[in-house]
Amino acid sequence: MFWNYLIVALRNLLRNRVYTYVNVIGLGIGMGCCVMIMLFVQDELKYDRFHENADRIYRVLWQGKTGKNVWLLPVCSARVGEELARYPDVAQIVRLNRDARGVRLGNVYVREEQFFYVENSFFDVFTVQFIAGSAETALNNPDAVVITDEVAKKYFGSDAPLGKTLALSDGSLLTVTGVVKGFPPQSHFRFDFLASINAFVPYQFARNKWGEAITYTYVLLQENVNPSQIEARLQKHVDSLNLEGQPSYSFEPITDIYLHSRATRFALSPHGSAATVYTFALVGGIILLLACMNFINLTTAQMRQRMREIGMRKVLGADRTSLITQFLLETFGYVIVAAIFAMMFCELGMSIVNDLSGKKLSEEVLLSRQGITLFASTAFFVVVAAGVYPAFILSGLQPVQVLFGHLKLRMRGGMQRGCLIVFQFTISIFLIIATLVVDAQLKYAQQKKLGFDKEHLLAVHVQRQIGRIAYALRDRLADLPESIAVSFASAIPGQTISAMAITPEQPALERESSLLFARADEYYVDVLDLHIIEGRNFAPLSFPSDSTAFLINQAAVQAIGWKGDAIGKRIGISGELKTINGPVIGIVENFHIESLYKPIQPLVIPFLRGPSPYILIRFKPGTVADQIAAVQRVWSKIVPDYPFKYSFVDEDIEQLYASERRTGKVFQAFAAVAIFIACLGLYGLSFYIGEQKKKEIAVRKVLGCSEGGIVGLILKDIAKLIVVSFLIAAPISYYAMGRWLAEFAYQIDLSPWSFLLAGMMAMTIGMVTVSWQAIAAARTNPVDTLKNQ
Repeated sequence: MFWNYLIVALRNLLRNRVYTYVNVIGLGIGMGCCVMIMLFVQDELKYDRFHENADRIYRVLWQGKTGKNVWLLPVCSARVGEELARYPDVAQIVRLNRDARGVRLGNVYVREEQFFYVENSFFDVFTVQFIAGSAETALNNPDAVVITDEVAKKYFGSDAPLGKTLALSDGSLLTVTGVVKGFPPQSHFRFDFLASINAFVPYQFARNKWGEAITYTYVLLQENVNPSQIEARLQKHVDSLNLEGQPSYSFEPITDIYLHSRATRFALSPHGSAATVYTFALVGGIILLLACMNFINLTTAQMRQRMREIGMRKVLGADRTSLITQFLLETFGYVIVAAIFAMMFCELGMSIVNDLSGKKLSEEVLLSRQGITLFASTAFFVVVAAGVYPAFILSGLQPVQVLFGHLKLRMRGGMQRGCLIVFQFTISIFLIIATLVVDAQLKYAQQKKLGFDKEHLLAVHVQRQIGRIAYALRDRLADLPESIAVSFASAIPGQTISAMAITPEQPALERESSLLFARADEYYVDVLDLHIIEGRNFAPLSFPSDSTAFLINQAAVQAIGWKGDAIGKRIGISGELKTINGPVIGIVENFHIESLYKPIQPLVIPFLRGPSPYILIRFKPGTVADQIAAVQRVWSKIVPDYPFKYSFVDEDIEQLYASERRTGKVFQAFAAVAIFIACLGLYGLSFYIGEQKKKEIAVRKVLGCSEGGIVGLILKDIAKLIVVSFLIAAPISYYAMGRWLAEFAYQIDLSPWSFLLAGMMAMTIGMVTVSWQAIAAARTNPVDTLKNQ
């Protein structure tokens, strides 16, 4: 009996080839998209779960206030770790810092960004696999370093790295004492080098100061310990110290850092977005659901063609269970072929997914246990979701009504198919609107005046080991014919900017507060093309006292609470190697040094008394390659042993919105897939309408109705459904995109043109899809139709 069902199922698949092709393509694309999206979602949800004790590892966060602004940072004082180590419920703590270093490779120094200084307890808190060396003794000496296996191949080739020496650009030598496997990509930070934190000079300087938030601190709790109890004990101790700024501390689970952390400033790597992950998962499910709806639409649209077959089988003794089994087998056949098509679709589409998501998912994951499980569960869902409803509907037909032609398709079935089309186009229109809004916001961010000129602005990254040679470097760069102005700066637009505690004269704020700060020299204003609205710029040659002077922006004046003239009022600043107290000599017009997510923050610009992390160069308009080559020639002559690294400020600013650009591209891809699947559904509905109205069309043609009139009759029904879809999608889109735009401090207004354009696009696509089927129905010979009635 089973083989009979299988043969009949295959026969029906081959007999209705057009429907088979449409069903296979629709289900295949739906299943393929769903599987790829779920692979992405699973990858995002796996972050930091590879640690054996991931459920007991927490990161310590520091929180402080500046007026109404709340600062939440992932760094804190080194003293916090020492205090936590005293608690019996704390199994282990580890403090770490990242500091890019130049490491000699051959005759040059290579800038290594993932160079960490850590305590030896790093290997107790985190799960690290040693290939060579011992975790217990690897970092006992201050000149020791542990490297990953990839770094070992890079610097030592096939030689055994243990005991070998690495030379740093500051002249220090480190001995390799361990080789380990690096963290997998699903980690909120990754390392290449692990050196002893005892060799990190800034840490040694600040380790005993509660006011210096410079280290990342992680804590491993004992089993079955409530972290809130440890937080409360730590906070009680901190409050008893009566520290300036009244800081507070909290614990953040390591598994929450990547997707849920609110401490994004000074993050060790870009964070993901939980909202994006959940949205992707929802859209993946919706796309699969749309494909299933299409299958249901097309299957029930064929109902007329299957009625006599069903009636004959019932007369010959087939019960409802056997008919349901047959229809489910047919669905299973569709799904098997669709799954093969989906596999090929995933092979081709994985590179697109990687491009959109920024990940490196390989095609091999499709054949892994994870991929096969996803395919199997998706296929099972499709068989149940798409096969059960048509099977029960068709198997419930009465044989007498079917065989004698008394069965009339009820309006409810047509309404159900119409509702499915409305749902599909509602999703499609929503995705089109979302795509248009995201694109408009990104264009707004690109075109908005930032308060400075971001074009032709190059930032050269300078290692502090270069020391005072940087002055000669700056002067030589300023002499280039391509340059307009050159400046030292500790912070540049598009990069993370630090906050520092300040004590203003006659403050409206009650206590010491933290404001953004960017140290700069007298050329900074000219390089960025800033506007000084009160006072003057730094002029150390004319005014030697400017070495302790400040520029501030308008937001800082407002935050501090100064009324009237702020020029001449004094600011004290702490947290550097030397405390500064000096006058405000100029007020700069507000400018965006951070992304448009945030309103312009209060900014203090103390005079830069020495070399800095960046040299900013303002170029004349010209060939970019020639300008970079000119800078590199100067660099090679003055500091040939140090790696040359640069970035353009406008590109750094663009990078702030990389996640939004990916989101926009993803919405475009989702919208295209949803529209394609919806069009397949329209094909099924247009065929159904054509079959249902076959007699009416024939009569109208006999009475003289033109083909255009017939086409309009069919298109009218489809147009109504698309209009209903638009009326549903518009308010949903307005609410959802309004919530998304609310994340930006500076945003576009939702334009009605975006909504109208989305509706027009959906209507045009729908009409084009249905037109060819409508034209075919209009051209049918009425004689052939009426003689069979």
